[in-house]
Amino acid sequence: MSFNWIFINWHFISCYFNTFYATHLRTHTGEKRFQCNICGTTFIHRSTLTYHLRIHTGEKPFHCNVCGRTFTVKGALTSHLKTHTGQKPFQCNVCQAVFRLKRNLTRHLSTHTGEKRFYCNICEATFAHKSNLTNHLRTHTGEKPYQCHMCQSTFARKSNLNIHLRIYTREKPFHCTMCEASRVFGRESSNSNTNIL
Repeated sequence: MSFNWIFINWHFISCYFNTFYATHLRTHTGEKRFQCNICGTTFIHRSTLTYHLRIHTGEKPFHCNVCGRTFTVKGALTSHLKTHTGQKPFQCNVCQAVFRLKRNLTRHLSTHTGEKRFYCNICEATFAHKSNLTNHLRTHTGEKPYQCHMCQSTFARKSNLNIHLRIYTREKPFHCTMCEASRVFGRESSNSNTNIL
């Protein structure tokens, strides 16, 4: 084994780990060196920028062989495939509920602990889930990022847009469970826990 070969391999390995270490350090310093040339958003990792750019280009290179749905990142496809297999490998050790994704189990666990880690810095309201805080913040900012492609109405929550879209699809997925009539409704009662005497 020649000295040159050992030196080249050592140099390669050294550079690789130094680069990896430098990239890792950016997670602590918050340095975001990679910027989207379309919207200006910045990222710590080049790979994250690559995924982000697919939002603008519409590129979805990962395809589900079962239903044909496409995804921007491989992890999303992997998670999606579990919808076809019915696989739910993550189980709550408190109530035995099962989940397809680990993040859904993590989110569920806060229902048992009552922990509310996310708080509004404007009114100090607290939330168990980051998505609930994000939705709440829109009550302060007035932001309505979800837009109807039919009438251009905007909504703060995606769920409200989905309810609105039923005007056009005429979908009525909710049935009355109290009467024999086959009445159906476009939205579920917001007070579904009301006891009827």
